[in-house]
Amino acid sequence: MERIDLISILLVIWLSILLMFSDSTDYSLLIILILIGYLVLRELFDISLTRNTKERMNFYLYLGVVFFIYTVAMKVISILRA
Repeated sequence: MERIDLISILLVIWLSILLMFSDSTDYSLLIILILIGYLVLRELFDISLTRNTKERMNFYLYLGVVFFIYTVAMKVISILRA
């Protein structure tokens, strides 16, 4: 089994756990928890991944960081308006 297959399996397990315990309608929290799991997997397998795989994974990490910044900005704006 290749490393990228193992990462995929672990990410599916993480998503399954999150979906089992998520009963709220706050999707931003769910996406941020998915990002945290993805970051942990990326760091755990950093040594054994090829450069091409790391670059492909980084693209999704950048998208997650942009979403995280957007979510934090919306929360701050909602707090300031109250």
